[in-house]
Amino acid sequence: MACSLGDADGDERIEQWGQALRGLVTRAERSRAGQLRLTLADEPDRVATLLAIARAEKVCCPFFDFSLLVGTPDVLVIDVPAGSEVVLDDFARLVPGD
Repeated sequence: MACSLGDADGDERIEQWGQALRGLVTRAERSRAGQLRLTLADEPDRVATLLAIARAEKVCCPFFDFSLLVGTPDVLVIDVPAGSEVVLDDFARLVPGD
């Protein structure tokens, strides 16, 4: 598991994720090992921004898998390979109140 972002770029990306997730996630749950499910508020423009960040993340960190389950409400599913679940803990910490 490797990410091609440097430290400064990585810090900026973490800030982007934090801003995008703040107030958008209504629920975060670890549904199984290697997976984090984020239930999203009905804010299409903010969801689009979140998906743009996820696409950028996938380019530098190809071990991530992001899926948007469209529904009422939408759910962003983040999957990582076995043995790298600690990365999901970092995402979960970005969700306020979690």
